[in-house]
Amino acid sequence: MKNPLARVVLVASLFASMHAVAAPTTDPAGDFLGTYTGPQNGDLDVISSEVFYNNVANTLTFTAQLNAPINTTANALFVWGVDRGTGTEQFLAGTPSIGAGVFFDSVFVAAPTAGVGIVNLLDGSPNTTLPGILQISGNSISATIDAALLPSKGAALSAYSWNLWPRLGTGSNTQIADFAPNPGAVPGVSTNALVTTVPEPATASLLALGLLPLAVRRRAAR
Repeated sequence: MKNPLARVVLVASLFASMHAVAAPTTDPAGDFLGTYTGPQNGDLDVISSEVFYNNVANTLTFTAQLNAPINTTANALFVWGVDRGTGTEQFLAGTPSIGAGVFFDSVFVAAPTAGVGIVNLLDGSPNTTLPGILQISGNSISATIDAALLPSKGAALSAYSWNLWPRLGTGSNTQIADFAPNPGAVPGVSTNALVTTVPEPATASLLALGLLPLAVRRRAAR
């Protein structure tokens, strides 16, 4: 194809047709779990969350908006459970039994009071502690990690799924305040959300072909 702009349009249209538009996972305000026994503070109540996989930088970015400023509750933890291909409903075996449809085989933990992020592969290997990576602004928290810290257990990175649960303390299911997405009623059926891949496939393909600058210049010249 001799026309460079036509190549841009063709590649973009092919990949855009394969890509579903992603959106953040939203969660109703005030929907604390009935099994939760801690203070019902707004920073333990998820409003929205999303996990981004950057397939160029090979990073995962965990984001959440809570219902009150972060650090309203000292020692609150924000835990993203990630299913990399071998996830199970681990909360079902706890007391009380909760979290039907919440599958995970690893976790990323944001600990604002300590100022660190923690990756735990739940396989007996040492945790990876990452100081200084948390970005906090009012009700919002985010952190970006190298995706290699969460290596695949069979799923493609773009097919990883996740669930977020704020909690106050560790060791008991009664310390979990909320789930986002909400768990289901039937065990064995995943309620996890998929990661959002960025750049979108069409943009990534243009980058790979060296055509994105051309496309931008063409649009700017109109």
